[in-house]
Amino acid sequence: MSERLIYYSGYWDGPLAFVVSHEGTQYFFRRGYFDDEIDDYPVNYKVYVLPDIAEKDISKFWENLPIKTKVYIGSIHLYKVLFDPTKRKYIDSDTFSLIASGGQDKGTAE
Repeated sequence: MSERLIYYSGYWDGPLAFVVSHEGTQYFFRRGYFDDEIDDYPVNYKVYVLPDIAEKDISKFWENLPIKTKVYIGSIHLYKVLFDPTKRKYIDSDTFSLIASGGQDKGTAE
């Protein structure tokens, strides 16, 4: 087990979005906004590669993180992410092997 510190924003059953670094790459996991049709937040994270953003600057850029994404790599269900018991501190690095490939479509997380 290898713990990867997360920086998150918003919380409902788990972080709504978080940034984590793994093997020299920074990732953005994003569930999206409240969905009125299902009366809940989405349960799947879409996972993107970010340009390296200094940890001290992440909280300054939450609103702009979706447009800073470089590559979409796939998705993972909220309950498949291997969080610490609080779901607020870290994820296990094995989470990355559970991400369903989304191909290499470039684009933003908007």
